[in-house]
Amino acid sequence: MRQPCVTLEFEESEEITRVEWHFVVVKHRRQKFRCRCNGCVKTAPGPLELQEGGRYSVGFAVGVAADKYLAHIPLERQAQLASHEGLRHEWAQRAIVPNTC
Repeated sequence: MRQPCVTLEFEESEEITRVEWHFVVVKHRRQKFRCRCNGCVKTAPGPLELQEGGRYSVGFAVGVAADKYLAHIPLERQAQLASHEGLRHEWAQRAIVPNTC
């Protein structure tokens, strides 16, 4: 017979999103549960992500891609604009560029 789960703690994660040209870090707090038998730990589902464990929101990625392909703003220039808003530009290399061989 399965025993009900016991509340453990919360798991927190951050997501960077863009509102116009303002960047916001949204913190997500998800509840964790464990079985009374200590057999397993489950965490409530988080927000929709492009890749598991990714730090950038879907809206952020869509905005970067739209600016790159529709407005013809290179990633490096987008990174410079983001740095004026206080966001480090490591995303320019990792956020959108797919891993291809």
